[in-house]
Amino acid sequence: MAHSTRNDLADALRQLLSDRSLDKITVQNIADAANVSRKTFYYHFQDVYDLLEWMLEQHRTNLEPQVSDRNAWRTAVANLLDFCLENQAMIQNLFRSISRDSLDRYTYSILLKSLTDYTRNQATQYSLSEKQYKALLQFTAHGLQGLLLTWIDGGMRVPRDELIETVDTIFSLRS
Repeated sequence: MAHSTRNDLADALRQLLSDRSLDKITVQNIADAANVSRKTFYYHFQDVYDLLEWMLEQHRTNLEPQVSDRNAWRTAVANLLDFCLENQAMIQNLFRSISRDSLDRYTYSILLKSLTDYTRNQATQYSLSEKQYKALLQFTAHGLQGLLLTWIDGGMRVPRDELIETVDTIFSLRS
């Protein structure tokens, strides 16, 4: 029952985010949309941001590629772009919210995990130390996240496959 209520609350938040920013959503709005009391909401979550983090974590787990190889980043980015396109209004309202940090953490964690094998391969190829490898991983994840957030800010107009091919081309560059 608790998992179902959590999902109902997440569905209510997702629906509310389709037409307003997170800053304009209250616990009462969510409780009303989920047909539960505020007390029930607080039984499951501390506040709206706690619910948002839980909801994004559920999606993140589902989006991560099941394979672990050099091209896992491609699968993860494709899944992430598909999720953004399927939930465009929600994502853009989150992006434009004062508390956008949840979206930033969400996208970064997916990208960081999916880029691990790619950057490990690069580290081996170029004989990088562990410290240099970690710097490469963070640099690559933040760069890709920047492209993703720019794409969201631009209304997600660039076709998904074109964005993936652009990233693939960048990853193929050698100095």
